[in-house]
Amino acid sequence: MPTPPLNLANIEKAAQVVDPAFLRSPQHEDGTLNAALGQRVLVKVETANPIRSFKGRGADFFARSLDPNNGSCAPPPATSDKPWPTLAAASGSPFKYSLPMT
Repeated sequence: MPTPPLNLANIEKAAQVVDPAFLRSPQHEDGTLNAALGQRVLVKVETANPIRSFKGRGADFFARSLDPNNGSCAPPPATSDKPWPTLAAASGSPFKYSLPMT
């Protein structure tokens, strides 16, 4: 499966279909960092979601694009194995994944 292009339509679709547990990560602002960089900086706390990683949103979006009649997939090359067991458990249907041995 080719990687979907980064575009506004995919971003809007992801905002509608990605599990809410991966959305609205808490954000914090630090005055010292803002002053040092000369601009406002928001830092997202990605460890507040179920898998403790920003990769959950992309993995969830990818998993929802799969054919529901075929629960097997190979994760996209740049993802870790961390989100896949969580997504498999939440899917409610058979879901297998395979990762390359490193």
